Amino acid sequence: MMSSCFKSLLPAAVFLALGVTGCAGEIGSADMSLEDVFAVSAIVEHEDTPPDELARYARHAHYGIREMVAGNPNTPGGSLSRLATDPYRDVRKAVAANSNTPARALTRMAEVDEEESDVLSAVAANSNTPAETLSRLSRHADVGMRRRVAANSNTSAEILTRMAEVDEEDLDVLLALARNSNTPAQILALMGDTHSTFPGELFEPVAANSNTPAETLSQMSYLFDAGMRRRVAENPNTGVQTLTRLAEDDAGRVREAVAKNPNTPVQALTQLVDDYRSYVRQAAKLAVEARDP
Repeated sequence: MMSSCFKSLLPAAVFLALGVTGCAGEIGSADMSLEDVFAVSAIVEHEDTPPDELARYARHAHYGIREMVAGNPNTPGGSLSRLATDPYRDVRKAVAANSNTPARALTRMAEVDEEESDVLSAVAANSNTPAETLSRLSRHADVGMRRRVAANSNTSAEILTRMAEVDEEDLDVLLALARNSNTPAQILALMGDTHSTFPGELFEPVAANSNTPAETLSQMSYLFDAGMRRRVAENPNTGVQTLTRLAEDDAGRVREAVAKNPNTPVQALTQLVDDYRSYVRQAAKLAVEARDP
């Protein structure tokens, strides 16, 4: 029998209409009413639904139910692998986007669904996708596909380096690279160099990237834009000397960011405790108290 916590989600009449015979047993045909689909969705989309329940519903005749099961992160890898070959594209797309989908299934989908751009895009964005598959997708003709690979946390430094060279004129790809913490420090240093050929739109994400070298952040701390300097002041990689100098920045929000940075020396914090901006004083006071309770 279905556990009371899940049985309570559906009225008995719905179970009879759907032909449910057990915990999540044989469920009716694909000709469900929209009302009944919504009722079942209370189970298959629930974050606490057990994997074995979802495995049963993964065999449901209605594609909408299978799609919702495919999107639940609790769905077992075996069920997701089977749903990866579902005849309905929306089901396969949900599988491709699921963080629990096995790497082998994602690789197979990248090969079989090569002409289905939305499915392939989800594969490119999935952090479970193997590096070899991401490498192949990084050469895809579609810039949106390459952007998703550039943003993927599983994309290797080698691939990201090559993409920075090949896609130097594709701003969307470059922005994704600048935001990815896996992007090598030397690439971020080039992107943050004010004398490089990279577009200036990359400065802000580079200034915010925790992998950006301290030397590059020091250089960027002289930029005219206060928003850029604030990103530098927030970066955990920013050096003590740079933070000390930014503690005297003209912009209050930059000084506030300095006060909140755990790398800021106590001497600079002591100075900011007397800042004329109340929000800077408050941030500095809290930082001092946190270090010396």
